[in-house]
Amino acid sequence: LGATFNRDGFSLIDNFTYVICGDGCMQEGISSEACSLAGHLQLGRLIVLYDDNKIQIDGATSLAFSEDVGKRYEAYGWQVITVHDGDNSLESLRIAIERAQSDLYRPTLLRISTTIGFGSAKQGTAGGGRAPPPPQLTAQHAPPPPLTMPHAHEGASSRLPASHCALPKARVPAMCASDLRAKLV
Repeated sequence: LGATFNRDGFSLIDNFTYVICGDGCMQEGISSEACSLAGHLQLGRLIVLYDDNKIQIDGATSLAFSEDVGKRYEAYGWQVITVHDGDNSLESLRIAIERAQSDLYRPTLLRISTTIGFGSAKQGTAGGGRAPPPPQLTAQHAPPPPLTMPHAHEGASSRLPASHCALPKARVPAMCASDLRAKLV
């Protein structure tokens, strides 16, 4: 879009586009085709954060996947940057993103080595993505308490979880909470 709409002294399109994907995504044929084209078109503002945890939906990636993803992307014309400790080093990730943003002529694959389910009892296994978080994380990141919303026609209150209250405020008073629940479920 930038090549079409940007003019000297007037840069309308200059944002970065970020993609988050995992091992299963890298196995899909469509990702190969799209990423090959992105390299050909030199889409330097495209940054893919690849969660390289060696797990796919059926188990270990070694069951069906043995290629070197980094070398494949280099062959597509991409810059490939590896973050070795994605579980613990946010600073390494920040530096890698800045480095990716500095190359405007090649898309970037950030290959981030992580452990699926990090910190849970099932970490490193195919079930790790569905394991409950460890207690110390659960306490730190507890969901907010439910909000109380008035019924438009009764003046009574109804409690809804905060996550269900994303409708624009202008629409909320026009319906009762039970109507709102029906729309959100």
